[in-house]
Amino acid sequence: EEEGQIKAVALLYCGMNPATLLCFQNKGSEYASTLIQEIRHLLPGKFYAHLGEGLTGIFGSPNILEHYGLNYKMVCCRKIDDPGDKNIKRLNRDDLHEIEAFYPAAYPHNWFDPRMLESGKYFGYIVNNKLVGAAGIHVYSATYRVAALGNIATLPEFRNRGIGYRLTAALCHDLQKDVDTIGLNVRSGNRQAIHLYESLGFRIEGTYEESLLQNVPQ
Repeated sequence: EEEGQIKAVALLYCGMNPATLLCFQNKGSEYASTLIQEIRHLLPGKFYAHLGEGLTGIFGSPNILEHYGLNYKMVCCRKIDDPGDKNIKRLNRDDLHEIEAFYPAAYPHNWFDPRMLESGKYFGYIVNNKLVGAAGIHVYSATYRVAALGNIATLPEFRNRGIGYRLTAALCHDLQKDVDTIGLNVRSGNRQAIHLYESLGFRIEGTYEESLLQNVPQ
């Protein structure tokens, strides 16, 4: 904080193990760098990190256990219509068993928190009574009118049929009744997903690096 204004924020999300540190910055800003250095002694010995470009280097190369590359932060910039697809249904706790079988096949190594189903903001695509696609959220707050999409996937044998597009459109249309800002994260090399989101009206607003770090003083 400087002169009564918040200049940088770091969030340590402890809902998973290891925890995940989030901290971003505008180009040319040193506030985030200073903040991380000042809170480093409070951070755990090992954690995932989503950090603005250049911030990962604060921890030193020996502490970068894995570097997963550059990601884009995208934000929806227009209203999205309901695709009106009768194969799309809202998912809930009753669908948990099928969802937990779906993600290892469609999106290995993703992180799915069953509690998110309680938001009512998960949608599935059903073909012959089988879940072949899903789209949901990582963050949702009607109070603060913000949401972040996540866990958007389609079974390999059902890809390139527009299912991901229609699922994401249905989800965003539903979210826009309650929120003003919809964002998402996507790997910079995932051109197919980026094209899908751009076609829905999302645009790139920022970048960050994803890593697995250890916090050992140099």
